[in-house]
Amino acid sequence: MASIDCFALCSQRWNIWELLLMNLPDSGLIAVVKRDCQTCEMTEPVLAALADSGALTVYTQDDPAFPESVPHEFDEMLDISHKLKIEVVPTVNAGVNFHRLAGATMRRW
Repeated sequence: MASIDCFALCSQRWNIWELLLMNLPDSGLIAVVKRDCQTCEMTEPVLAALADSGALTVYTQDDPAFPESVPHEFDEMLDISHKLKIEVVPTVNAGVNFHRLAGATMRRW
């Protein structure tokens, strides 16, 4: 984990029933991004590489065409973002017991 010093790491636990009710994938990575975010735009090549592996679901908050190089779903009403308790983008959740990487922050405040 030390190599990911520019991200804030949080843990959040969900059970499989909550995931099914949310209509979210129960495995793989979930990324939440928006075009009006410079960091999100810079992560597009990384998201494209992850999407090539087939284990990525991307939700975009503000532009149904972003990111162009990655299959994604438009979170128009921010329902998914609210259900996932997204406070900052980009956010990447991994697995059923989500381990969250969110935004860029100072190493240790």
